[in-house]
Amino acid sequence: MMKDGAPFLCTDISDAEAVLSASHTLDVVLRIAIGTAFRVKVSSNEMRGIFETGGSLAGLDSKVRIASAFGILQGDFRHDADIIRAVRNMVAHSIVVRTFVDDDIYGKCAKLKCSAPLKSHDALYVRNKFVASCVRLIQFILTSTSFTIVANALVDKNKDALQPAAIMVAVAVLKEAGMMDQEAT
Repeated sequence: MMKDGAPFLCTDISDAEAVLSASHTLDVVLRIAIGTAFRVKVSSNEMRGIFETGGSLAGLDSKVRIASAFGILQGDFRHDADIIRAVRNMVAHSIVVRTFVDDDIYGKCAKLKCSAPLKSHDALYVRNKFVASCVRLIQFILTSTSFTIVANALVDKNKDALQPAAIMVAVAVLKEAGMMDQEAT
């Protein structure tokens, strides 16, 4: 992705730069994950219209929400994505420089679940917790997206062989739901 790794992993950048870099990386990874969940091929122009400024999924909040609806983000990962987004907004929309020891940012980071619990109000400790949660979340999304891509390729390659089984399952579900006569085949 980057020559020397993700910028938010660097210790020589400000807290604000770390937050903005991490949340931007999460945004990009979610864009990729959501794009792989589309059921039809979407052109690059359509993707830009969906994900870039003015598009319905341009913001991190909308990406987190739709990723959750697609089942990409669940449980602790969804929880932490919401916190990362909130911290990002606190930093990005402030007219003063924000840090990890600010009470509201510290309070949000204390609730992150995908990293070790906070045991210190020290800025470096809080920053490390935030970064660790971002890393785990991004790794999870990239790993699950990789599996989705492989599964989609396998289904696409073997769709003729899989079609009879898929029809059998669909008929069984429709019968069980009362949407198809039990005797129908």
